Amino acid sequence: MPSSISNSRHPAFTYAKILFAICASLTISFELLSDDLLKHHSETYARVSQQYADALRLRHAKPREPMSVLMVGNSLLLYGVDVDRLQKLTSSQLSIHPIFLEATGYYDWLYALRRLFRDGSRPQVVVLGVGVNAFLSNAVRQDYAPLMLFDLQDAYDVASELKFDRTATSNLLLDHSSAFWDTRSVFRMQVLRHIVPHCQQLFLLLKPQPPVPPAPEFIIVYRVENRENMSSNDLPV
Repeated sequence: MPSSISNSRHPAFTYAKILFAICASLTISFELLSDDLLKHHSETYARVSQQYADALRLRHAKPREPMSVLMVGNSLLLYGVDVDRLQKLTSSQLSIHPIFLEATGYYDWLYALRRLFRDGSRPQVVVLGVGVNAFLSNAVRQDYAPLMLFDLQDAYDVASELKFDRTATSNLLLDHSSAFWDTRSVFRMQVLRHIVPHCQQLFLLLKPQPPVPPAPEFIIVYRVENRENMSSNDLPV
């Protein structure tokens, strides 16, 4: 009798191992494919990666050099400010370095700036430009921002400060750790665009956007004098 039970369990155990191997292979394949697509075909990833790398090299200007300025924000600045023209007009006084990521708000940049300062960025001026709704929103962007702007501790701190439940916290930590999980909504939208004509207009009909507050939008300028001695609790807020 024991021999019969052992023999009956053996095929099930084998099938379970095969199923696990298939799932693991698919997971690794999706992750590698997503990482490759993200790094080689995403304009947003390429732009933000380059801007972030430039921002990390910011230091206090020497005497008679233009003041270093870090300008961060969402589409309000991305599409509303001609950075090249602004740099030409102020080249004798300012050295402007932007990081723009659409659909970001207060908490995205609070933790992004904390990480930048921890990693050695030392701008003399920080400019944050977001809309009123984005500034007051108690949320973070679920794609790109956790992967590119946060480290693992930041992702956990964001979830804790915004009182995410366990599911939302797990999603945010996975967004930071996995290219596939972080960009799943982006890939889903690309697929829908090819399958469903005018899908974005359809979504706007199903989920209307909140009204836009009247101008002026929030533009916050923060002057940093002694950034070297600044702790994470002393950030511009």
